[in-house]
Amino acid sequence: MKLFYTLLLFGICFLSPQDTWSLNGNKAPAHYEHDFWKSGKGLQDNAIPAIYQSKNGYLWLGTFEGLVRFDGVRFVNYERTVLNELNDQSIVAITEDKDGKIILGSQSLGLFQLDGTTITPLPAYKPAAKFSRNINKLWTDKTGAVWIGTAKGVLRMYQSTITEILQVPEIPQGFKYSFCEGNDGVIWIGASDGLYTYSSGKAIRASQFPSVAIAGICSDKSGNLWVSASDNVVQIHNGNIASATLIGRFAGNTVQQLLSDSDGTLWIATAHGLSRYSNGALTHFSQDQINDDYVISLFEDREGSLWVGTFTNGLHRFRDAAFTTYTTQEGLSGDYIRSIIETKDGLWVATSQGLSRMSGSVTTTYNAKNGLSSNNPITALYETRDGTLWIGGSSGSVDKYSNGQFSSLSLGTEDQREVAYSFCEDTGGTLWIGTSKGLLSFKNNTITRITSSSGGLLPGIIAGIVEDNQGRLWMSCYGSGVSCYTKGKFISYSMQNGLPSNQIRCIVEDKNGAIWFGSNRGGLTRLLDGKFTTITTQDGMFDNRIYSITEDAKGNFWFSCSKAVFRVTKADIENVMSGKAKRVISIVYGDKDGMKSSECTIGFTPSAWRTKDGRICFPTVQGMAVVNPEQITSNKIVPTVMIETIHADSSIYTSTDLLDFSPGTNQIEFTYTALSLLIPSNVKFKYRIIENSEDWIEAGTRRTAYYTSLSPGKYTFQVIACNNDGVWNETGTSIGFIVRPFFYQTWWFKLLAILALAAVGFILYRLRIKSLVARKAELEITIQERTKEITIANSSLEQVNRELADTLIDMDDLNRNLKQLNEDKTEVLGIVAHDLKNPIAGIALTASNVKNYFTMLPPDEVKSMMEKIESTAGRMRDIIINLLDVNAIETGRMNLKVDKMDASALATSVIRDFLERASAKSIRLKLSVPPKETLMLADKTAIHEILDNLVSNAIKFSPKEKTVELSVASP
Repeated sequence: MKLFYTLLLFGICFLSPQDTWSLNGNKAPAHYEHDFWKSGKGLQDNAIPAIYQSKNGYLWLGTFEGLVRFDGVRFVNYERTVLNELNDQSIVAITEDKDGKIILGSQSLGLFQLDGTTITPLPAYKPAAKFSRNINKLWTDKTGAVWIGTAKGVLRMYQSTITEILQVPEIPQGFKYSFCEGNDGVIWIGASDGLYTYSSGKAIRASQFPSVAIAGICSDKSGNLWVSASDNVVQIHNGNIASATLIGRFAGNTVQQLLSDSDGTLWIATAHGLSRYSNGALTHFSQDQINDDYVISLFEDREGSLWVGTFTNGLHRFRDAAFTTYTTQEGLSGDYIRSIIETKDGLWVATSQGLSRMSGSVTTTYNAKNGLSSNNPITALYETRDGTLWIGGSSGSVDKYSNGQFSSLSLGTEDQREVAYSFCEDTGGTLWIGTSKGLLSFKNNTITRITSSSGGLLPGIIAGIVEDNQGRLWMSCYGSGVSCYTKGKFISYSMQNGLPSNQIRCIVEDKNGAIWFGSNRGGLTRLLDGKFTTITTQDGMFDNRIYSITEDAKGNFWFSCSKAVFRVTKADIENVMSGKAKRVISIVYGDKDGMKSSECTIGFTPSAWRTKDGRICFPTVQGMAVVNPEQITSNKIVPTVMIETIHADSSIYTSTDLLDFSPGTNQIEFTYTALSLLIPSNVKFKYRIIENSEDWIEAGTRRTAYYTSLSPGKYTFQVIACNNDGVWNETGTSIGFIVRPFFYQTWWFKLLAILALAAVGFILYRLRIKSLVARKAELEITIQERTKEITIANSSLEQVNRELADTLIDMDDLNRNLKQLNEDKTEVLGIVAHDLKNPIAGIALTASNVKNYFTMLPPDEVKSMMEKIESTAGRMRDIIINLLDVNAIETGRMNLKVDKMDASALATSVIRDFLERASAKSIRLKLSVPPKETLMLADKTAIHEILDNLVSNAIKFSPKEKTVELSVASP
């Protein structure tokens, strides 16, 4: 089947106004960014006979397996649903009418239109004798009329009215018509028998043009016509056929289609590949750039990319990029670039494999075989004022190139090789060489060494040397900071006095005299008026590793790092450093911008170079990346934002009308896109539900939004997006939807529930009032009964009170009697004690008499008298003592025995006795006594009893956790 299609398919012509740049017609084909897609990467077929971009920005692909929609990221496949005519799914022609409806041409089933997501027959096109089912070409002119190329001729459809333009009895098998419109509004038609023009409702054959099959036709922005006739391509100036000029002949290689892009470059699709005609030069793309020899469709999108459909190898896209990368394919000696410099002899590129010089279109490589002293890697390049190129290498010597000849200068000794990492010639003509071991000065063929041990130079590899406009030399002493050599002295700077890092990668001076430092991890630092100021990623810088700093003519700083090259305006940097702004904006360039690798190399000087024509060259691990800041054009096309599908639980919606979701919808998913095809991976999105919050959700590059458990209500989902250069579609697109509530979540159910609750409450209120009234009656009866009982009880209580009053009177009398008795007792005890003294005195007298008359009395009588005295005296003494003690206590006339005693010892004894009792109550006993004895005159027993009572009561009446303190002090 595809062999038949091969004969069927020929060229396409499409001219549409462009809002941005086209492919640079002067670039080598290998320098275009090339992307391609095949089946297995989303495509359903590798044959792409038709490509078209609709007004909203979708790319539409016609394949032999059906229609495909592409947004730069996702392919969506469509199938026709035309009754049972599913035997042929091929779509070989696509266009769009003035109403924005996609019109499709089938190879054998006629015309179709896309209604939403469904392909249906076009109502106005009813195949008959003149309406062939075999469609081979569709094209829309500026008026919105659709031109239809069929197997039986050409038709024109305008507002559902179809008019026959050309009728042919038979066209060659596989032939496709081609159309284009000149600046004067004339329609040009490429037919199987020659060239036609259409104006004023008539098609007229151009008799001056040969009667050959026209495979492709297009016009450029200048109004010139490009025509492919058989295997020739000619240019017709301003519609004048007599001015036809042959621009290329493709002998044996039939031209399939022509396309003139918005910049005027002509693209030629042939059965053996893709060719380009620009600025008088015809260039053929190699198999490495377009890996199919049968190109069957061409299209330029609104962002300037060229889309190429092939017969067996899918879809290809070529686009311009900011950077052009030069590698071994352009003649460089290696792809790992170490350093770059431009001299009067050309652009010198140091690679891992040698030194290459690019001069015009000629690239020459030097190594140990043709001039260099060694094949060892080059570490530094520098040109002195006399035009000598100095070349540092790891061989321990420095090479010089002057007047086409190489020579060398040895550094160090045979055993201790010294590597040159930087050069700088000062205004006095001295060449300074920074090495792995310090600093060398070279003048009058004499080398002088300066190390960190002499002169104040910081230790470390001298990775860079710059002389400022004041004649000062600034040196990066890697790992230690920066040394400034001025007036024969070194001044050192490090983290201790302002630098953010001691690992300084690069140093430059701007035209205002500010010194800029790029560090390994400390960001960008400026030294101005003796003050260091630093900005980092927290201030908007893309990376804190700065390998090189280059200023362009527009006032931008270009930086290289291990991740990319990025650009920041110098004004933004200075505004942040002065406090006028908070953040800078970093524009980042990487492998999507023409760099084969976004990793730049470090450690070699120069680490970037601005050429005389303004280009900036960066060494990377995969080639030399070159950008021309003057030619960078931002993508200013605002991307169209589309909501593609909405998933609500298990249901899928594609309508943009107000959506109505059933009650209980728990998960809602929105799939959206932004139609910027240039670098779709850099397209970013924000979305929100307006009713929930005014804050946008930053989605980054994610093209799906999720919501769960939304409350019933009416909502509006809105999504906005920006293109690869940060141009935002601030309006975006939105869609309204309703989450229906369950019946119990509706307002009327809530109102009925409130009314029902109110009614129940009222009924309960009435019942409660009735209950309270009944309860009140019961309480009144109870109160009456209780009042009666209380009255009786009060009477009884009054009787008891009277009896109690009488009892109290009696108790008062008893108390007075007791008091009197006590007084009587005391008096009696005093009397008794007083009276007992006399007998004791008599006993004492008897005893005295016995003593005095002892010799005169018989022994037995004496003994008897003595025993009687002893017994009576002892008994009476005890009585007297007891009686006197009671009397003394109650009358306060107790006699004390005063002796000399140690108060400290007595206090210690008392405290010791109460330790256990105090501990049981968590009371701390504290004793303070003098270190020596504390003697005093007192009754020891009485004092002991006093202290005993005091301590006992203190423990008894003190709360827990308190302290009882006893102290003894000398007067």
